[in-house]
Amino acid sequence: MNIRTSERGQAMVLIIFAIVGIFAFAALAIDMGQLYSMRRQAQSAADAAALAAAYEFSAASEDRETAINQGFTLAFANGFDNNEETNWVVVNNPPIGGPYCGPCGDPEAMEYFQVQITVRLQPVFAQFFYNGAQETTVEAIAHAKQASSVTTGDALLAMGATSDAMDFNGNITVEIDGGNIRSNGGMIKNGGSGGISVYDGSVYYATTFNGHEEVFNVEPVDDPAAAVGAIPAPSCPTAAEASTWPSQGGVRHNTFDEVDYYYYSSGLSVENLPPGIHCIKGGIGKGNYTGQGVLIVLLSGEIKQTGNDSFDFRSAVDMKDRNGTQWGGMVFYAPESNTSTLKFGGNSEMYIQGSWYAPGAACDIGGTEDGVAYHTAFMCKTFKFHGNPVTQITYRPEELFHFPPVVELVQ
Repeated sequence: MNIRTSERGQAMVLIIFAIVGIFAFAALAIDMGQLYSMRRQAQSAADAAALAAAYEFSAASEDRETAINQGFTLAFANGFDNNEETNWVVVNNPPIGGPYCGPCGDPEAMEYFQVQITVRLQPVFAQFFYNGAQETTVEAIAHAKQASSVTTGDALLAMGATSDAMDFNGNITVEIDGGNIRSNGGMIKNGGSGGISVYDGSVYYATTFNGHEEVFNVEPVDDPAAAVGAIPAPSCPTAAEASTWPSQGGVRHNTFDEVDYYYYSSGLSVENLPPGIHCIKGGIGKGNYTGQGVLIVLLSGEIKQTGNDSFDFRSAVDMKDRNGTQWGGMVFYAPESNTSTLKFGGNSEMYIQGSWYAPGAACDIGGTEDGVAYHTAFMCKTFKFHGNPVTQITYRPEELFHFPPVVELVQ
């Protein structure tokens, strides 16, 4: 027997096995590459479908069926038609299983949309070495939260936690139509025959009540104190930036994305305010002020309306600042750092439409005139109502500022 010939034969067998192995690994690599590519495509489609369903839900008054159909539509547009042969598409609301389901009857779970895409891929080369299709499943979950009210139905909210956060004094009468009165601290009623009338709402106080309880429509103190979510500050210029803007009558003015900005360095100096965002340092003094489609940003200083002064401010329905934040429905904003007193008194007539947000300020409403009317959600650190007027506050959520919709991919 020729040893060299035998060795040559063994080597040939080994080479053949090596070639087969190389081809097998190559075939597997090609098919796995195709499967990986298809998985990435499916994941992108699932992400797009989940976001599309969430956007539709947030924009269509919580129409779940329309939102789910929009998810299928986006999956189809990205190449996954749910033919039940090569791909399967499932859109769930709420999600099935996982942290965003439970409990699945919870209203918050209904804000989540789950898209699952399963893809079946027949091997091209690897079928010569093993049988069977390759499958992969991907998943995406999007959160859709509709625009929400800043307060939980509160027309009048004292955000401070002091014992006198809500103070009614004298013959003051406050009429609330369509919302609640709420104090995160105490509530006081001293002297006089005035009282509180609440229609389609309730009165809540977090800690104590002092005074003539019989004049109130008071609910039991078992409702938690209201927390207002963080409201970002409107985009006002710095003093240095505003100094570069054109000036007219002491007012600096500029326009960004078709929204007019006005900057006052020494208090509000005009009475007829044009539509836009008015950034004020130095407060608002006596005068007869009007403005429609305005957002008043009181960066510093007080309000001192006395005598025969008047306010007539109305918010814009749709107005974005230069950062893209929507301020429609907000008529007045004071940062928490502004701890001044905002005073309306005397015989002044007031009409304000839109949300009023002053978390660091003391709001003082008094006088003798019965011409005080607000279509608002009034939010201040503390309130003091005094004198003899009838103050009417109408709460209409559709007229007020809302947190914008939230649509985000969470998985």
